[in-house]
Amino acid sequence: MAPMLTSELLPNRARSLGMSVSMTAMFVANTLVQYSFPIARKHFGMPVTLNGYALIVAIGWVFVALLVPETKGLSLESVRC
Repeated sequence: MAPMLTSELLPNRARSLGMSVSMTAMFVANTLVQYSFPIARKHFGMPVTLNGYALIVAIGWVFVALLVPETKGLSLESVRC
């Protein structure tokens, strides 16, 4: 999702930097999940851990639904951040 969103929302002049920042943020987030999951599972149990991650995903969906603009039918250069 991050590469598609970044490539559509950023103008050509900022796209490479934006993609780099986006992919770095995604890598850091994936690393945090990878290392925090076993610790959270040990301390809180599997149901609480999975529900916690599900809550984070739900918050992300609400953010996208409310704040990310629709770009369908627009040219790349007509879309501005």
